[in-house]
Amino acid sequence: MTRLSVHQLGFVLALLTLVLRLPFVSQTLNHWDSVNHALALTSFNVAAHRPQPPGYILYIGIARLVNFVFPDAQTALVVVSMSASALAVAFLFLLGTRIASREMGFIAALLLLTSPPFWFDSQVALPYVVEGCASVVLAYLLYRVRNGDKQLAPLAAVVFAISIGLRQQMAIFFAPLVLYVFWKHTRRVRLEALVWFTLLCFLWFAPLMWSAGGIGAYFTALRNYNRAFADEFVLFGTGGLGALWRNAERMSAYALYALNLATIPLFFGVLSCARARALWKNERALFFALWILPSAIFYLFFHMGSPGLIYVFLPALFLVAAFGLEKMTRASPRWRYGATALLCAFNAFLFLGTPPDLYTGSDVRVLNYSALREHDRSLSTRVNAIRANFDAATTLVIADEWRFAEYYLPDFRVLFVPANENEAVIVSEHRQEKYLRAGALDVSQIEMLVFFDESSPRKYRGKAEECMALQNGECLPVVHLAQKGGVKIVGNQIEGRARE
Repeated sequence: MTRLSVHQLGFVLALLTLVLRLPFVSQTLNHWDSVNHALALTSFNVAAHRPQPPGYILYIGIARLVNFVFPDAQTALVVVSMSASALAVAFLFLLGTRIASREMGFIAALLLLTSPPFWFDSQVALPYVVEGCASVVLAYLLYRVRNGDKQLAPLAAVVFAISIGLRQQMAIFFAPLVLYVFWKHTRRVRLEALVWFTLLCFLWFAPLMWSAGGIGAYFTALRNYNRAFADEFVLFGTGGLGALWRNAERMSAYALYALNLATIPLFFGVLSCARARALWKNERALFFALWILPSAIFYLFFHMGSPGLIYVFLPALFLVAAFGLEKMTRASPRWRYGATALLCAFNAFLFLGTPPDLYTGSDVRVLNYSALREHDRSLSTRVNAIRANFDAATTLVIADEWRFAEYYLPDFRVLFVPANENEAVIVSEHRQEKYLRAGALDVSQIEMLVFFDESSPRKYRGKAEECMALQNGECLPVVHLAQKGGVKIVGNQIEGRARE
């Protein structure tokens, strides 16, 4: 039997990735940001968080192209995630083969393919896997350019520009590695790459600024968005050392969940590198350090939110883990194959076989298949029950997670009552956003209050609401008002006498 070439094996790994994604894809938008991205497919507006800053303009652009083939926004965004995960796995294999051996690339690719959070995010409408894919592809091209393939320098510059267009923070994450790679090349190579980089950046930067209403308006929206995180998550804001500790704790938890048993060969790989003489002169070690450290340091000092943020450097960790596994089992290839199978099997167990409340008492999201399915069931059941049992003209939906209600119940009026006592916000009325003072809220036709999510009933002050039993065993709290229009906002509470 003819042995597969490196590129053929990369293609097989990409197909295997898709095969392991298709049966488990999400059926509903899984996250608040997912709704922002879905809304952006029809109305791009960074100021209105369609999507949220910094804008993700090329991610939305790619999703819009896919949206022509798959008219449903959720499906289009998931197709983008799945395709990106397949490319990331294939290019990680190619990179590992270039750096060391086909075997090392294969091990690293399998670890990334089966990593529970990466598997999860490959099947939901979020851009994190796309960023991880861009990271791997860019690292692959930069490694080749660093090792003399100067004909790929323009392509590397183009991919760097595209990566920043997908998410603007990529400029910070990869600037040190890009500068390191291009420093050894001639002025002509650097200049040509710079021209291509500038041109591609302009092609996405100009539309982004235009859509935001100008550079000033764009950075105002960005500052307003970042201000929401400064108190708790930013070291140099008011968060202080508490923010640093929180970010470090979260990054460690996310990385340990993504790596799990692979942490052992990762540690061994790092230890093997540390023992090497003149480590600072080792170009491969420096390449990995410049790939991993900028984004890791950034997230330590600033907001470490979703587990998907680590995908910028997670593939590099899997390459080091694959190197460590080779070192640990160099006396017996059979042990290496067995250990790789064990690591991948444990990954699959964590994703497919663990409950959604794996981290009981923790505020860390569990990224596994049961959590994905539970969200799908809960959201679909609530939305379908509201559509089937209530009249949009006479029902007011109260929601804290109002983005979901806005998207899935476009014909209903959705009310969010913020902590600010001076206003209530109608977030959806035929998808047109309106911001109204509480006193100006027209509720004259309202006969029913429906509480969309678990926390929203706390905003109601009055007789205990009724519980409408749902098919999945959950409760949908509702209030039948004693009289039409008998509801008002007092402070940050909703008052309305229920029907006896």
